[in-house]
Amino acid sequence: MADQLQVSGLHHPLWRQNIQDWKKWRLTYEGGRQFINSYLEQYTREDSSEFSTRKKLTYCPRFAGAAIDDVKNAIYQRMVDISRVDGDSTYQKAVNGLNGGVDLNGSTMNRFLGQNVLPELLVMSKVGIYVDMPAEIGETLLDSQGKRPYLYYYTAEEIQSWSGVYEDNRMNFTSLLLKDINEVYDPMTNLATGTETQWRFYKLLPNGVEVQFIKSAPQTTGSYSKTKSVPTDKVIKTVFLEGMKRIPFVILELNKSLIEDIADYQIALMNLESSDTDYMRRSNFPFYVEQYDPRFDINFGRPPGDEVNDDQALKRQEKVIGAGSGRRYPAGANAPSFIHPSSEPLMASMQKEQQIKNDIRKLLNLSLSNLEPKFASADSKGMDDRSLESGLSSLGLILEHGERQVADIWSAYRNAVSATIIYPRSYSLKSEAERRDEAKSDSELLAIVPSITYQKKIAMKIAKTMVGHLVSTDELDKINKEITDAKYISSDALSITQDLTNGLVSDATASLARGYDKTEVAQAKLDHAERIARIQKAQAPADSSLNNPGARGVQDLNTQKGNTSPDNTNRPSSIGGGEAGGGSSGATGQ
Repeated sequence: MADQLQVSGLHHPLWRQNIQDWKKWRLTYEGGRQFINSYLEQYTREDSSEFSTRKKLTYCPRFAGAAIDDVKNAIYQRMVDISRVDGDSTYQKAVNGLNGGVDLNGSTMNRFLGQNVLPELLVMSKVGIYVDMPAEIGETLLDSQGKRPYLYYYTAEEIQSWSGVYEDNRMNFTSLLLKDINEVYDPMTNLATGTETQWRFYKLLPNGVEVQFIKSAPQTTGSYSKTKSVPTDKVIKTVFLEGMKRIPFVILELNKSLIEDIADYQIALMNLESSDTDYMRRSNFPFYVEQYDPRFDINFGRPPGDEVNDDQALKRQEKVIGAGSGRRYPAGANAPSFIHPSSEPLMASMQKEQQIKNDIRKLLNLSLSNLEPKFASADSKGMDDRSLESGLSSLGLILEHGERQVADIWSAYRNAVSATIIYPRSYSLKSEAERRDEAKSDSELLAIVPSITYQKKIAMKIAKTMVGHLVSTDELDKINKEITDAKYISSDALSITQDLTNGLVSDATASLARGYDKTEVAQAKLDHAERIARIQKAQAPADSSLNNPGARGVQDLNTQKGNTSPDNTNRPSSIGGGEAGGGSSGATGQ
């Protein structure tokens, strides 16, 4: 009976319910010609030939897929801050891409999750990770050298059926049916020539996990005169994972696909832009018009059915137009002209297309803000409940919970302690330009409230906006502590210099506000004095009567502030303006 197990046609009710949506979501995200062929609609006004021509000129406006990529990149760029410590040595080496990486293809754990698992999770709302282990471990350490667990993932469509219970903050499968699509190789050249389908049926037993590899082949049944071909499954191999207390499969799932609400928007956008392109292609040819007197028409006044159909006569009424020919028209009549269709319908359509593009971003943000982890560990939630207010943080918690399960299964294979995994708690979708604009706007509010506590909170907000996505949580906490401990909140050089010039602050306060060490003030005074002496010595005039250093460029010693011109007006003069000790023209008493 074992070799007649029929599983290839089994599907979970949720699989059958979602399979059509999965197809649309995947094609919407991937885009390309297959998306166009599947969702470009033919108009009733066009025949098959016209539709085929329009389809060739249609492009895929992949705005929904690009919006999903923005979310993926926001998570992926923070993966460098993931902490993975302790655990088995093979796990630590694999997550860093050593010894073949986590998938035996050189991938780090960040790349495997960010490039393979995360897009599937965002688009399909479901993805599975299988933790496999080579069966031939060997009895000695030498025989087992280099053999360790590795990962590969299954899409939502490939997880055909399952059963299990939810306990310990995870799904523990009791039975599982997975679909594999393997390459078929030519025996002579060892080159891939096609694919074949194979199934894996897992069953949890008291002493381990049984795995059956199954292929489906057509089998002829019935009498000679009435034969039919039906698929028959055959078990080609059975593997027993002794001692495994769970099926080594981890499923990551969202409560809602991020592309679900915007897939139809991209389909509508493609059809609108296809119609616009076809309209412009067909209407880009102005046509010629001129007034005429119907009395001169060859069929004027003739009763119906008695019209002249003489080709030569009709041809004489045709007008030869173009750049190399001209027309004459009667005096007083309007000149012949070229006209074109109105552009208003096209402009209205383009405005609608722009609205659809904007709506795609808005709907994605709404879907992202409503995300909730379907399976997330209690300790992850307890670390920072506020992180669930952000959809991006929810995604981080889901990935963290999934990777912890992977590490647990890995350690179970190796009979070792599981690794400790901690993900960042903050993510952002803002661009660098948006961050700079927000920080600039916040900086304008920094000094308008006379509260040091308020100013420090604004400074922390600016720091988080500018570098929160680039630094780890510990580094951001260090920045916030430095802001909290700072005695002076403003470090703007221009403002501090202006206050110092106006005599509002001391040298010591200005130096500390700029972030310099408190010992710098004394040394700066010595350096400043030496600088003044060098300038004064270098510019000392031969005429000792020029006794104002400010007239020679040493402004720090200027005896007449506000008047530094190097002429004689810098010299002290008598009250009357005459020479000292002589001249009566400046006398004040009259």
